[in-house]
Amino acid sequence: MPDATATPAPMPPNGTTTPPQTSSNNNVSLEVQLRAANDLVYKTSLELADKNKALALLTKELTASNERLSELESLKSELLALAVHRLRGPLVSIEGYASMISDGNYGAVPDTMKEPLVRVVESTDIMVSMIAEFIQASELASGLTLFNPVTFDIGDAIRETFAKAKALADSKKLVLKNEIASEPLNVSADLDQIKSVLRIVLDNAIRYTPDGGTITVHLAKSTGGASAHFEVIDTGIGMTTDTITKLFAKFFRGENANKIWVLGSGLGLYIAKKLVDMHKGLITGKSEGEGKGSTFVVEVPLLK
Repeated sequence: MPDATATPAPMPPNGTTTPPQTSSNNNVSLEVQLRAANDLVYKTSLELADKNKALALLTKELTASNERLSELESLKSELLALAVHRLRGPLVSIEGYASMISDGNYGAVPDTMKEPLVRVVESTDIMVSMIAEFIQASELASGLTLFNPVTFDIGDAIRETFAKAKALADSKKLVLKNEIASEPLNVSADLDQIKSVLRIVLDNAIRYTPDGGTITVHLAKSTGGASAHFEVIDTGIGMTTDTITKLFAKFFRGENANKIWVLGSGLGLYIAKKLVDMHKGLITGKSEGEGKGSTFVVEVPLLK
């Protein structure tokens, strides 16, 4: 007998029974979903193929543009180098003759002419130095700079640079402090290039420090003892944070620098950075702000 306590299955409101779900319906639904997914994948793959073609075309055009820019940059460097080479010859000649006239090699020079002749010699010397910087920067940019390492005491190179800079410092009544370590600090480097870096950093400090200021030249081993640590600390015009971020860019000069020394080329620190990089060294500049002086640090690996 049927169980009298069993609860009868509920009937739908309209009195009909709900047909049971079959596996056939499930299969149809799955096939529809798979077909839709395949269609989407196919459509996406076509779109991706079109985008890849467009990207390949853009890449080809960009490569061609970069090659053209490289050619133009190379041509510009060659033209600049040619121009400055052509300029240097006449300027050296002018400087030489003006110097000989000033020295009386062509007869007595009236007192009224002596001062102008000195100015001609000084101005020509500045122009010759600027042209040398243009040539050096062009060679560095083109990868044509020769690297001839020799072993030497970097302290001796700094003492020599310090001595040559003293005349310019004295003309501005600047105090030059010598804190160069007496112990030999031998490096394997290109001597002329290292002297160029030292001269650029020290000349900058002298140029941009007002009369009566102080410049301290310090040399010692780095904290870890692996490098020669060279510092030039001045009481000059200082630098803004924005200037510090652009210090070693080609042709860059800070606004306050232009007010102090209008003849700067903006190539000195660019050249110094390139030369220090060639020696696997480090060059940095820092300042607490305008009017608060600057500190430049150069580190060159010591000979092991």
